[in-house]
Formats: sequence, C-alpha cells, structure tokens
Amino acid sequence: MKKKYIICTIFGGFGNQILQYFFSASLSKYLQCELILDVSFSKLNFNKEEYLKKNPNTFFLKNYNINNIEIKENTIVKNFFYLKLFKYLNNKIFFFYNFFFTKYRLQKFFYEKIYKNFNKKIDFKKFETNSYYFGYWQKILTSKYFDKNLINSFYYIKNKNKINKYKKLITKKTIAIHIRGKDYNLKKNQHRVVCDENYYTKSINYFKDKKNIFHIYTDDVKYAKKLLKNKIKKKNHIYIKNNKMNDLEEFELLRNYKYYIISNSTYSLAASFLSRYKKVIIAPKYWFIGVKNNLLKSQNAEIVYI
Repeated sequence: MKKKYIICTIFGGFGNQILQYFFSASLSKYLQCELILDVSFSKLNFNKEEYLKKNPNTFFLKNYNINNIEIKENTIVKNFFYLKLFKYLNNKIFFFYNFFFTKYRLQKFFYEKIYKNFNKKIDFKKFETNSYYFGYWQKILTSKYFDKNLINSFYYIKNKNKINKYKKLITKKTIAIHIRGKDYNLKKNQHRVVCDENYYTKSINYFKDKKNIFHIYTDDVKYAKKLLKNKIKKKNHIYIKNNKMNDLEEFELLRNYKYYIISNSTYSLAASFLSRYKKVIIAPKYWFIGVKNNLLKSQNAEIVYI
C-alpha cells in the first residue's frame, strides 16, 4: 500500500504559521493521511532592516505541542523562493519535475491565491493526498472542516513563569489592544488597511467604563503612542513590550483576555481566537483595501466590526 501524506509549507509571521498548521492538521485528519511540514522558510536570511522585524523567518511552532508530524526542509526545492514559481506550472509538468528531482511522489501542487480567493470558503473536497500545499489559508477558522480539537491541544511547552506573573494583572476590566506598525507602513504593503486613529478611537469608546485598563501589544511602540495620544489616560494603560517579553511570551499572554481590540494582523486574530474565555472582539471591518474582514466566527465570541 502506498504511503499517503500531504506536505504543507510553513512561512510568514507567528499568526500565519498557526493558521497554516490548523489548516494542514485539519486537512490531514480529513484525508486520513500523514502530515509533513516544510520549514525551509526558516533557513532563509532576510535583510532585517528591510523587513523591520526581528527574526522574521523563525519557525515558531517548534515551541508548541505539535505531535506525530514530520518537520522537513527543502522537500521539493533547494531554495524556498522558487516555490512560488510552481503556481505557473500545470500539474503534468509538476509531476514530471517531482518524479525526477525529488524523493516525494507528489501528484499536485495547490497554491492559494489569497487576494483573489479571499472571500471563498476552503473546500477540502477539492484537495488530495500526496500533494503539496502553499498558501496562508487564513479562512480555516471559519471553515466547517476546521478540527476544533486543535484549539485545546495547541499549548505552549516552554517555561510560563513570566507569563503567569503578568496574567495576574488581567481583570474583568482589562482590554487588550494590538497595534501593528513597522512593515505595515511600508509602500510594499499598501494593499493592506492600516488601522488608523479613527479606528482605535471608536474601538476604545465602545468600552464605556472609564475605569477600564488597556494592555497594549505592539511591534512599534513609538507608532502606537502616536496613534493613542490623548485617547487613554496614562494611569489606565501599560505597554507589554516594556516588560521585556519575547514574541512567544507576548502571544501566550495575549490569549488570556476577555476583551480585545485587534488589528488586521493574524497575530492578534489568532491570539483572540485562541482565548479560552467568552470574549468580545473589536475587529477592523476591512482586512485588505476593499476586502471585508470575514476571518472570525461568532463561536464563543461577540464580534464587532468597526
């Protein structure tokens, strides 16, 4: 009997990697096959000044309990960037290349056109075993095929002492705000909606209690302070970044709130989704320019689009 499996590439930032894992783990269960994660992306060397991020190609998922899954590098190409070229090949040419140049006997290459297909539902019936999957797969959280058991089994396996220390600061009046700056303000990302002062003003005003405390998560403190100037009293907010937590620790802490104001970033999208509480999530109405945000379900949450 032939071995059945799928290969899914893991790339991008923290939130993207989580959604890619949720997609591929759900698909492998649906197809009843093994899952191989291609982490070639994590071996690339980026110009950090250009991307304005620290370690933009880190494989974050290794810090979580993703069991019974193979982690591989260079499964079908030696250079990760060449993978994008496969979207131009028909499956006959892909099969020919794969037969002679790789050890995996893959039948098809599935490429997700994120902007073109953003409003389309993910349909597992169109997918096959012994195939390669390249994409962001951001719609998985609203898909009927999403394996909800992954939510409770997806937990951090590192030391949680620092996280638990700051969890004590979270009360019924604490609201988490996520602000994405840096690379979102670059010209190459002008297709994205940048959540502006108007969005954060309306979102903050949604929570009418003047005694609310805001915990601000951001990759760009200077930019965040400019956006929130005169919107929150100084005594009513703290910047989590000032507590010297790394990205993993911040993400895990961000999963522990009941009230969220998120940006159009999969980082805060994934964290708010993974919160174990019944929650209220304020989210931007548009994910990309002209493209409405429909990445969250109302399950265990009240979602307000602004």
